This record gives sequence, C-alpha cells and structure tokens, in this order.
Amino acid sequence: MNDVRQMVRDLWQRMWSPQSLVFLFFLVLSTAFWFLLTLNEVTEHDVEVKVDWSEVPRGKVLTSDVPATLQVTLRDRGFALLNVMYGDQRPTVRVPAGAFEGREGHVRLMVADLVKSLRAQLPATTTITAHKPDTLDFFYNSGRSRRVAVRLASPIVPAAGFSVVSTRFVPDSVTIWGASAVLDTLRYVTLPATDLHGASTPADTLLPVNAIKGARIQPARVRIQTRTERLVEKKVRVDVVGENFPAGVRLRTFPAQVEVSCQVAMSDYRRTNAQQFRVTVDYHHLGDISGNRCRVTLQRAPANARFARLSTNEVEYVLELSEQ
Repeated sequence: MNDVRQMVRDLWQRMWSPQSLVFLFFLVLSTAFWFLLTLNEVTEHDVEVKVDWSEVPRGKVLTSDVPATLQVTLRDRGFALLNVMYGDQRPTVRVPAGAFEGREGHVRLMVADLVKSLRAQLPATTTITAHKPDTLDFFYNSGRSRRVAVRLASPIVPAAGFSVVSTRFVPDSVTIWGASAVLDTLRYVTLPATDLHGASTPADTLLPVNAIKGARIQPARVRIQTRTERLVEKKVRVDVVGENFPAGVRLRTFPAQVEVSCQVAMSDYRRTNAQQFRVTVDYHHLGDISGNRCRVTLQRAPANARFARLSTNEVEYVLELSEQ
C-alpha cells in the first residue's frame, strides 16, 4: 500500500514539474494561435434562420404546417460567422402580410425574395451563397371551418381468437380549416387502424389524424378506446328454405335443418340464435348435383358471427306439388 502511494506521489510531482508546465504552456499557446488563424480564414457555414409569421393578417388561418426556420449558407471570416450564429441578435426573415393578398388558399413564396431582408441584419462582409428550401409552399383560408366525423382508415385486425366488440372515439369529430374545395367534399377524417392490429386486451390509444393537404385539423390526435373479447364456438340448427321456387312447388329436405357453426364474442353467445341465419336451396341450381341431392348455401349470418360455416353442403330433397 505504501508503494502505491509513493508511485502516485511521484507521478503527481512529475506532472507539475517545471518541464511539464513549460510544455503545457506552449501547447495551449499553439492551440490558441491555431484557433485564431482558423477563425481568420474565409469559410462557409450553414445557419438556421428563424421565420417570423407574426404578420399573418387578422382573419386568415394557416391550414398547413409551415417551417419555423430556413437553412442559409453564409460566407465570411470565422469571427464574423461566430457573431452571427451566437450573437444576441439572431437573423430573422419575416413573411410579409402582402403574401396573403390577391391569392386564395395557396401561397408559393420564393425564399430568395425573403432572404434579401437578411442582408441588413448581417455584417457587410458576409454574403449569402445558398438557402434551403427554394420556396415556401403553404395553405390558408379566411377562417372557414367544418366539423366532420372520425373513422378508422381500415378495420382493426384483433389477435387470433379475439374479437373487437366496441370502439369509441374521443372526441368523435374534429374541426377542419381549409379551402372551399376541401371542405365541400370532406365527410370524415381517418385514423391509422394498423397501429391497433393484434389487440387482445382493452386499449386506450392516442392516434394521429391522417393529414389532409391544405387543411388544418384540430385536434390533430384522437383517442380511440377499444374493447376486445375472446371468441367462443357457437352452434345453431337452421331451417333449410327454398328460394326462387315457382308457385305450387314445395321443397322438402332431409334433414329439414342443418347445423351452422361460427365464432362469436363471449358477450354475444346467448343472443346469437338460429333466426339470425338463413340457409337456402335455389330452385335454379337443383340440377347442379345428380340424383336426389341438392346444394345448400349459407346466405345470411349476423355481423358478429365470424368464420360461419355449414356442417354439410348437400342434403336430400323431394319436390311436392300443391293444388292451386
């Protein structure tokens, strides 16, 4: 332990020896000279310039996202560029109120015209060599809006063995600001249902409303509350009925009923019954199968029944003629 302390003490003394201090002094001095020479050289640097939208006329509403900054490439000596980048007065370009005059809804401004106002805010030796983007493209209207409903862009695909039994949007409608051509044709906005795929438990999810070009949507996010339940097997016996049979011809099938199997949510099990299904034999297709057999079709099933299927696709039949 004493040996380690002695080694540390010797190392510390060597670091602060006269020779080490002289070396450090010249290292710092050379670094400072290199830094000063570098700052004195003419160079180019990209600078973020703030865009001021405060002159949007009263009664006008921006209906699209607008940039908060522009990227401008400046050329000058390093000292001057440092002052521009980190000085107290950062350069700003202002979108004039005149940009909203004589146009309806859609504005395209050349950035080159806007950055001209920067020259008065920069040192005389500083030049602007480039800027991004080339144009400012945005939409506005005179405050006209419309309330529209919220929908899912596509059905939710639940996890295997589950069913989505309810969905609720909070709020169920949003306000849209936009041009007349957009508002007059818009009936609803959509949410990306794919973010909810694979759900097996109740969920409360905040989703972004799908953007519409040239329109402003408020709120931009909507909460969707979904409830899922496990699927269970349900079997019912359904009467076979004839369809398109002429008057005086009666169909009798053997058996008179066929079994229909499906999967329903647990809460729908008791209220799912045979009257919600329809199994038919079409008169025009009696000859599709030879002999005394005919094809049966599941023509109708309730919306909550998934994977509905018949226990058999064929039954025996006879035709009975009744007196007119």
